[in-house]
Amino acid sequence: MTEVCTDNHGVKHGTDYGPALTPMTERRNRTGKSRGKLHALTRTNPGSKRAKHIKKNNLGTKKQQARVRRNKATLRTISGAAVKEVVYGAGNRTRALGKVARSLEQRPSLLVTEDLSHLQGKAKSKKISRMCSSWARRENEERTAVHAFVGGSDVKTVNAAYTSQTCPDPACGYVSKDNRHGDRFHCRNPYWDCNWQGDADYVAANNLFKRIDDPDISRFTPYIEVRKILDNRFKRRLESRTGGHHVVLPVEGNTTAHGRTLSKPPSEEEVGAGITSDSQSSVRMDRTGETQRLKSEKKRSA
Repeated sequence: MTEVCTDNHGVKHGTDYGPALTPMTERRNRTGKSRGKLHALTRTNPGSKRAKHIKKNNLGTKKQQARVRRNKATLRTISGAAVKEVVYGAGNRTRALGKVARSLEQRPSLLVTEDLSHLQGKAKSKKISRMCSSWARRENEERTAVHAFVGGSDVKTVNAAYTSQTCPDPACGYVSKDNRHGDRFHCRNPYWDCNWQGDADYVAANNLFKRIDDPDISRFTPYIEVRKILDNRFKRRLESRTGGHHVVLPVEGNTTAHGRTLSKPPSEEEVGAGITSDSQSSVRMDRTGETQRLKSEKKRSA
C-alpha cells in the first residue's frame, strides 16, 4: 500500500497514497483508544454529572464522520490521479506546463489487474491490519473501470496467487516465499544460478501480464492448484536441464500464496472439494467443537 499501482514497466503510480494512508490510520487508532477510555469512564458512574458531560462533549460522532469523509476524499483524489496517469498518461495532470495527454492510439488497449475481491483476514501486525481496513481498494477498482471505459481500454482481472513470489525469468520461474522480502525480490533458486533481482511489485505486474491468456490458471483457480501448476512447470524446466532425470521438489511448508501459515495441511478430499483462498490470507473451517471436547477429556483424565 505504498502506492496505488505499479505497471509492468516498473513505473509506480500514486506514490502519495501510502504517506497519506499511514497518518490517517495512526490518528484513527489514537482517537479510538481515547474514546474507549472515555466510554469506560461513563460506564463506571453512568448517572453522574461527569458521565453526562463526557457523553455530550467528548463522544459525539459529527467531527469523527467529517474527518472520515475528508480522508476518503483525499484517497479518492490520489487514486483517481494515479489511474488517469495509467490510462491517459502523465500529461493529463500537467497541461499547464505545456504537456499533452496521450492520444487514443497511445492509450493502453488492455489493463490487467489482480483479483483482490476476497482479500480478508488479519495481517502479521495490527498496524498493517488497520491500514488494510482503511485501504479503499474497491474505489480503486471503480476508478480503474470508469477511466478505462472513458479512455477506450478494456479491463481484465486475473488470478494474483504467487505473482510476487514467482521469478519472472521465463527460463526459471522458481516459486518460493523466500524470493520476496518486503518490496524487494531476489530469486533464491537453489538448483542453478538465476539470481534475478528487482522490485517485487514490478515482478508481480509482469507475472499478471503473463496470465492474460494462461490456459491453466483462471481467475478463480484455487491458490493450492496454482502452486501445483507453477511447481510442475518449474520441474519440467529443471528436468530438461538435468537430462530428463526425475526430480522431486521439496515441500515448502504449509503456506498460502503470500506466505501465510495455515493451521493444518489440506487433505486430498479438501483440495478436490475446491477450498479456495485469496492471494493474501486463508480462511479455514476447523471442527472446533470436536477439538474442545478432546481437550476437556485430556484435562479430566490428567
